[in-house]
Amino acid sequence: MSAWLRSAWVDLLLSVLVAAVEVAAIAPWLHLLAGMLGHPGATVPAPLGIALAGLVAFWSARGFLSSGWDIAAARLLSLGLWLALVIVWLGLAGAGLAAPLTLIDGLVSRDGAVYALLAVAGLAWWRGIALGVHPDPFPPGSARGLLERGIALLVVALIVAAATGGEAGRNAFASAATAVPVVLIGGLVAVAAAQERVVRARVREGGAGWIGAGAALAVGIVLLALLLAGVAGPDVWRQVLRPLLLVFEALATGLIWVMTAVAYLFFLALTPLIWLVRALVGEREQPQEGQSPGPPPLPEFQEQARNALPPFIGTALEILLIAGALAAGVWLVLRTLRRFRPERTDQALDEVRESVWSRELALAQLRGWLRGLGAARGGRRNGHYDLDAPPTSVREAYRHLLVLAARAGLPRRPTESPGDYAARAAEAWPSAGEPLADLTQRYQIARYADHETPADLTHARAAWEALRERVERGERDGS
Repeated sequence: MSAWLRSAWVDLLLSVLVAAVEVAAIAPWLHLLAGMLGHPGATVPAPLGIALAGLVAFWSARGFLSSGWDIAAARLLSLGLWLALVIVWLGLAGAGLAAPLTLIDGLVSRDGAVYALLAVAGLAWWRGIALGVHPDPFPPGSARGLLERGIALLVVALIVAAATGGEAGRNAFASAATAVPVVLIGGLVAVAAAQERVVRARVREGGAGWIGAGAALAVGIVLLALLLAGVAGPDVWRQVLRPLLLVFEALATGLIWVMTAVAYLFFLALTPLIWLVRALVGEREQPQEGQSPGPPPLPEFQEQARNALPPFIGTALEILLIAGALAAGVWLVLRTLRRFRPERTDQALDEVRESVWSRELALAQLRGWLRGLGAARGGRRNGHYDLDAPPTSVREAYRHLLVLAARAGLPRRPTESPGDYAARAAEAWPSAGEPLADLTQRYQIARYADHETPADLTHARAAWEALRERVERGERDGS
C-alpha cells in the first residue's frame, strides 16, 4: 500500500476526484446559465469528460511548468487555447460537422452547448494548472476547501433554481440529483486520500508519459477540426474560421478603443498644464467658436464587422471589456492598500485541525484564487489560542505544542510527518528532546491508531508541561 501511495497513481486518483467534484458542483449553474441565455434545454458536458480535461491539464502543468514558467502567463495561454478550440467547434457546428466530434451521443447538444463548454473547459484547465504548479498539489487543507466550496455552490445553486423556476430551474434540480452525491462522496474521499498521502508517502511529481498524452490530446483536437473542415471544401473552411476571425477583429477593435480612451485621459490630464504654459509665455490660443478643446472625435470602427458578429458574442465582448476595466481598477486599489497593511506573523495550523469544515480556510482559499496565486494561503488560527488551558486529550496536547512552536518561529510544514517534525524541533530545542519525543509518540498512537487511555492523557499533559517549561526557559536564556 505504501509503495502505491508513493507512486504517481495516487496523484491520478486525486486529480480525477478534484475535477469531478468541481464540475459536479457547477453543473446546476450551467443549466441556469443556459436558461438565461435562451437555451433552457441545452445539455452540459458530462463530469467524466471534464475530469479528463482537468487531468490532462494537471499532468501537463506538472511537467512543463516545473522549470520556472510564469504561472499567470501559462494560465492565460492555456485558457486562450481552450477558447480558440471552442470557437472552432462553434464554426464546425454551423457547418454541420459537429457530429463526428461528439464521442458520446448526447454529450453536447447543438444549440447552447458552447456556453457550457466554455465555462467547464476554462474551469478544468484553470484548476489543473493551479494544482500543477505547486510542489504538493493536494494537501489535506485544500481537499477540505474543495468539499466546502462544492457544498456552498450546490446550496446557492438550488436556492437560485427554486427562485428562478421554469425549464432551466427544473434541469438544475435534476442535475443536483447526481451532483450532490458526487460532491459529497468525492469530496470526502479526496480529504481521506490527501490525508493518507501526506501521512504515509512522499510527494512525487508526475510522469512524462501523461504529459505527452495531454499534449497529443490538445493537438489532436485542433488537427481533427482542421482536417474535417479541409476535406469539406474551402467554403466550409472559411465558415469554420469565420467565428475565430470575427473574435480577433472584435478584440482588435476593443484594443483600439482602449488606446483611444487612454489618449483622451492623457489629453484631459495635460490640458490644464498646457494652458498654464501658454499663459506664462503669452501664447494661449482660444478655441474657435463652436469648437471644443480636445482631440478629434472618435473614429468609426468597422461597423460591418460589428454587425456581422453574432448577438451573443457582441454582448459577451462588451461585458468582458467592462468587467475587465472594473477588475483592473479594483486590483490596483487592493494592491495599493495591501502595501500599507502589516504582515501576519501567526502561522496556519490546518494540518492538525480535526474537523472537515473550516470557514477560515475557505475564505483564505477564495482570497488566494482572487489574487491569481492559484493556491490558498491558510487562515489565521493561533492568534487567540489559550495555551494555559489544560489539554483534555492527547491530540489537544499536541496541538498546544504546535501553537507554541509556531509562535516561537518553528511551525510544522504541511507535508511534514510528526516524526520528521519532532526531529527538526529537537535540533532547535536540544533540552526538550525527551518530552518532545514522548508527546509525539503518544500523539501518533492516538491520532492514527485511534487508541487513547487515561494514562496516556496524564503522560501527555506531563510531557506538554515539561516541554513548555524548557522551551520558554530556553527563550529567556537566549539559547
